[in-house]
Amino acid sequence: WDIPLNPTESIMAGIRNNLLFNGECYDYWEQFGIAYAFPIYMGFTKWLYDMTCNEDNLFFLARDGYAIKQLYERICKKTGKKIETDYVYVSRNTLQIPVMALEPQMDQAIKLMTNLSGFRDGKPSVEEVLRTVRIYKEDVTAQMLHLFELQSMDEIVNQENYPKVQKLAAWLSDKVKKRLLEEKDLLAAYLDQHQMSRWDTINIMDIGWVGSCQDALEKLLRKKVRGYYFGTLDTSVRQKYCSMFGWVFDDRIPGNAAN
Repeated sequence: WDIPLNPTESIMAGIRNNLLFNGECYDYWEQFGIAYAFPIYMGFTKWLYDMTCNEDNLFFLARDGYAIKQLYERICKKTGKKIETDYVYVSRNTLQIPVMALEPQMDQAIKLMTNLSGFRDGKPSVEEVLRTVRIYKEDVTAQMLHLFELQSMDEIVNQENYPKVQKLAAWLSDKVKKRLLEEKDLLAAYLDQHQMSRWDTINIMDIGWVGSCQDALEKLLRKKVRGYYFGTLDTSVRQKYCSMFGWVFDDRIPGNAAN
């Protein structure tokens, strides 16, 4: 360490060094966890506690929030703070897609959901693209494919035929909206099990980076949501909807943890 340490940092450094240099042999991942993951997890959790210790709730989003939640609750126990915490199984897909049903223009929502950049290999089939908007093989007849100049559900989608697939999806927008609304209702029921809607302001912990899960939760629950992240890259969601806070970097600006 080349900078003065406060008492908390000194204790963390001491634990780390005692484990690393006590003559014990560790495998690669144990050593990596002690040397790097431990101070990062502890630093982030301590920052998270400092930011939320006067709040009455904090929801940790899966999967990244699991270990952080255990550390956070230990700090709360040590300090005597009564903050209701919960671990919620959600992801960008499970939150963002159902909330698309609330968009006033379904054709625009379909364009967003069928964006080719969302496919990792860049060569999805017609069936794979349509599945993102909950249109399945049994929903599409040969006549429909012919109407939009598509050969089959197995046809590879590229920049040339991509607009045709989008038009087919938009043509089936009523079916899309019905299924998204069904998913939204199931999602709302799941979040209700975790009693998220009981709070006027909901606090969530996620890794980052642009607040898309936070945005979806706010639209779904119609509540103010504050998000605490390892880092944030974009303030567009913050400016329009809610509050976002990053630890290592906040709106691309390095925080204290990065110094």
